[in-house]
Amino acid sequence: MFVQLMLHMGAPKGRVAERVMDCIMGVWRHDGAAFGDLLAKQLDQVVVFAAPKDAEQENLQLAAKEELQVLQARLRALDG
Repeated sequence: MFVQLMLHMGAPKGRVAERVMDCIMGVWRHDGAAFGDLLAKQLDQVVVFAAPKDAEQENLQLAAKEELQVLQARLRALDG
């Protein structure tokens, strides 16, 4: 899910691989670190919205943010 989203957003493959490896290394280095949670946090760093210019754009951003939260919840569920 994470890789597909990142690639769909146009992120370079090498950068996507680097972020995934950073998450893997984070799990290995830190007791209690959860892979899905680390991936979800990566999305917080990568997905940024500009200030909406009008009400329609604001509604679209709210919908996108809700979908992003759903995806983050699914990533965190991997740790279950």
